[in-house]
Amino acid sequence: MNAEWDRPISYSFEIEFLVAQKRPGVRYVVVVGTTEVPLDLQPWACPAEEPDPYNAILSRCKDVLVRKCQSVAICKDPSAREASVELFFPPFSTSTRGSWRVEPSTTTYAKRCSPPDHEWYGVRVCSPLYPEPELYDENSIVQSIVSTLRASLLMHVNSTCRFNVRVKPLHTAISLLSAKKMTTLVWIFEKELLRRVAPNTCGQPYSHVKLLDTSSRIARTIWHDCGEASRPEDPLRTAIMERHLPKLDDKDLDARLQFVWQTRSLEELATALRTQKGGPAAFSIEYPGNPVEGPTFEFRYALWHPYGEADVSNFWIELCLKLLRSTIRNVGNYKGHLEYVLRLISQFSANRTAASERWKDLLVTLRFNTERILLWDNVIEQYQHGRHLAPGQIDKQGFLGA
Repeated sequence: MNAEWDRPISYSFEIEFLVAQKRPGVRYVVVVGTTEVPLDLQPWACPAEEPDPYNAILSRCKDVLVRKCQSVAICKDPSAREASVELFFPPFSTSTRGSWRVEPSTTTYAKRCSPPDHEWYGVRVCSPLYPEPELYDENSIVQSIVSTLRASLLMHVNSTCRFNVRVKPLHTAISLLSAKKMTTLVWIFEKELLRRVAPNTCGQPYSHVKLLDTSSRIARTIWHDCGEASRPEDPLRTAIMERHLPKLDDKDLDARLQFVWQTRSLEELATALRTQKGGPAAFSIEYPGNPVEGPTFEFRYALWHPYGEADVSNFWIELCLKLLRSTIRNVGNYKGHLEYVLRLISQFSANRTAASERWKDLLVTLRFNTERILLWDNVIEQYQHGRHLAPGQIDKQGFLGA
């Protein structure tokens, strides 16, 4: 059992934020918190006279990362069918780790209550893969890099700034079996855990969060007794499914997970998990630009709101890593874990367990300790109407600062 939980796994993450461009003829006073920042100490903002703001902003992000001895890939048009990247390396670099990817984010934009007197440009920065121990390192290079970005750029974050997590085994590729196991886990945990801890508006996920159970192609086409669900089954795949998948009381979910276990390739499963329009759902199997990395599991449930104790970035990374760890369990332990989780979920209604408590019980099954759960609970309370991280409030936050 311990050997299963000691296998090396890795993670990367995407953060989205807005970078300022000055406007002509405006005298700027930058206030971070309640402190006015002297002109010579102010974070960089794109000059008003810059004819190509995005190019200047992406280049500045690259400069900050290279000064931290990181290699960088700039992609100026990520929506292109064959998006090209420009690579930059720090002098005398010997790191074998991948590059930080910097690109425009068209889904990240200023709101009416964003800091005035600036133009704002959305940026997405994706880290390379890091081994799991980096997450718990007190001298984490990742935290140092993100802090330097925040200190170096005049930055603002709001409810359009997403935080996505990718996880995969460190030294091996994701197999079709592990992808089916992960998809099953995520689908079972989504309603009572993932959507409960995600930022929400009046109890509903943000519109960019495309839940598997409502937005995936599987959910839109598969339900109990539908024709597609009863397609011919392969005996070998059925036998593998029966070794891993318990019987579910929820007949629609049972039909959808049976469909998952009958998929014939990783590509078929990845396509079935996407939305009807072909976009990624909140959980997806992605193929990054670097073919060496191979496919990764991607989670798109969170926002980036890095305000001290309200920063849940590491909580989300830890949750995704623990879900991946659960797929490493051997057959008996994996199925037994699912059976236990399903019994627990079925008892929520019978015991009238409050929705605000259900996700805590489920985190315990993933080996979260009480202290971590309490810290996350404190943040989730801030998503409520009128609190610090409610949609109307998070959009009013000023400059981010270091």
